[in-house]
Amino acid sequence: MINRIVVAGRLTSEPTLRQTESGTNVGNFSIAVERRFRKKDGEKEVDFFSVVVWGKLAEIVNDFGYKGMMVAVDGHLQNRKYEKDGQQRQITEIVAEDIQFMSKKAREEDPLDDVPW
Repeated sequence: MINRIVVAGRLTSEPTLRQTESGTNVGNFSIAVERRFRKKDGEKEVDFFSVVVWGKLAEIVNDFGYKGMMVAVDGHLQNRKYEKDGQQRQITEIVAEDIQFMSKKAREEDPLDDVPW
């Protein structure tokens, strides 16, 4: 069986970082991915995906990622259920296994300028 997804788009907000009770880093962000084709009126269609990232990669995304940055996310899809306010909810999200910072969007001070690639 294959469960693989690769998307490229822009971060829609600043990434978040937290730790599980066991001390493992986990980060979250969402990504806006433009569809390949436009609507009949010429308007772009965009899909929004929730992304979860674990461990050292979560730290890197938190330290260097920012709203508007173009990234490529390689990972797999996951469905999970949780309870909020007594209601059962379900979410489908991308679990990132690799993230590539693809380009920079104009920003006064860009943390990637100091990264020795």
